[in-house]
Amino acid sequence: MEVLYPEDRFSDGIRGTGTFFHPKSHKDLFYILRRDRFGLPVCIDEENEIHRLNQFPQEMAFQTFLLDEENRVVVIGNPVYNPRVTELYYHTILGKEPVKTPVLYTQVEADRYSADLGSFNWRLPAEANFTIRNRGNRLWVIEDIITSCGCISIEYDKEPLPPGGERIIKVLYKADHPEHFSKSITLYSNAEGAPLQFGITGYAR
Repeated sequence: MEVLYPEDRFSDGIRGTGTFFHPKSHKDLFYILRRDRFGLPVCIDEENEIHRLNQFPQEMAFQTFLLDEENRVVVIGNPVYNPRVTELYYHTILGKEPVKTPVLYTQVEADRYSADLGSFNWRLPAEANFTIRNRGNRLWVIEDIITSCGCISIEYDKEPLPPGGERIIKVLYKADHPEHFSKSITLYSNAEGAPLQFGITGYAR
């Protein structure tokens, strides 16, 4: 999860960011941090104590916080994926309204918002497809798709979808071990009512 602190050493008023990790693999995490030249503070929470104390939501979009000088949460939400949250962060940190870029929204409709993958061999990937139709009169643009765990991969056409068209979002789930599971997928786009929430459940035996 990521924690943002206002008012420190940056000219825009943001003190910086600190990130807490409870990784399955320290080796993989350190590789990614070195590869991406991550230059901000990192805390490895080996016992997952922060989550146990706070019971953070599963949805990744709500695991980013803006803290005040007394470390109180004043804004929650990931500004990277939601323009409205970005505006809220901007207003809170700088004390003024941002210059808004108009978003051209459209209407979309999914054939379903949840899928039961049933029972399957945990060593093999399971798949679910969601079909989304553009019912509006503007292009539908997917900005990003966030999953609740790294066990899910997403495949989709990234080209804007014209009015009347449809797009298939392919969700692939690969278990690390036998388990019952319930996972979420959050789709950010210029759809009215965004983000769209999808879920998959099943038993990897």
